[in-house]
Amino acid sequence: MSLPRMSKVWMDGEFVDVEAASVSVMSPTLHAGWGVYEDLSARPTNRGIAVFQHRAHQVNLGNSAKVLDIPLSYTVDELMHGVRDLCRRNSVRNAFVRILVYMAGDSLFYGRSSGPVHTAICAWDRRPFFSEEVVTNGIRLGTSSWRAIGSDSMPASAQIVGAGTTKMLALREANRSGCDEAIIVDAHNQIVSATSHSIAMVRDGELILADNADPGVIDDTLLELARHLDIPARVQAIRPDHLYTADEVFCASVTSGIVGVRGVDARNLTAWGPVTRNIAGLFQSITSGVEPRFDHMLDFVG
Repeated sequence: MSLPRMSKVWMDGEFVDVEAASVSVMSPTLHAGWGVYEDLSARPTNRGIAVFQHRAHQVNLGNSAKVLDIPLSYTVDELMHGVRDLCRRNSVRNAFVRILVYMAGDSLFYGRSSGPVHTAICAWDRRPFFSEEVVTNGIRLGTSSWRAIGSDSMPASAQIVGAGTTKMLALREANRSGCDEAIIVDAHNQIVSATSHSIAMVRDGELILADNADPGVIDDTLLELARHLDIPARVQAIRPDHLYTADEVFCASVTSGIVGVRGVDARNLTAWGPVTRNIAGLFQSITSGVEPRFDHMLDFVG
């Protein structure tokens, strides 16, 4: 497999050639998923490259580490500086940024891993998650047979490395059935999220977000955008069948933006209704840097 097109990786404060960036095969993160991560995006604006909602993501990373009782070696400001510097060194324009906190050491006894904690940052220009044609027409969602791991089995408020397996299984299942994304539900058939996006629906002009244990940065962003657009919004438990009768459904992520949904579980929907278009338009304006009142969401790389 070819490596992402980037020259440097930030590893514990040092810039390392991507070919030389390595992790011990004895890492507890590799064997047991004992680590946390956060995904960010850096986009071109009319004032240079900017990382979207940067500080909020770094705070989330710190909270995830606290949940697993992993001591971070760097402050929020130090990690933000590392991301900006790495984006400049890799000359990114439309980047996916992954921050990974992982464990070293040679002890694989569960609960006894007490080796050094390391932090790595990768940033590379990403390919679009969906093709332009798919985005224009809207994506199709399929409810996965794989259930979200319950919060009584694994903390749901943290981005844990090992928890990503469920999303990978769900996405593979969805793709095999002709869908672009999978809907992941919990043991009570309540929607948690799509595999890589949040899910929102619109009914009678009101924006409704799925209630879950880890709303994340994008959900907070959608609520803020709705307030500025005078769109009533709330959070509630949503089942897949609620989407069947919604006026609009869309998915959202900090990396892909807003994407209309044209079908859920073989039911056809209108992909780009008025509320979806309004929110997507404002999101695009903000991430393009043409809405100065939302500059608090942008961290310019410089």
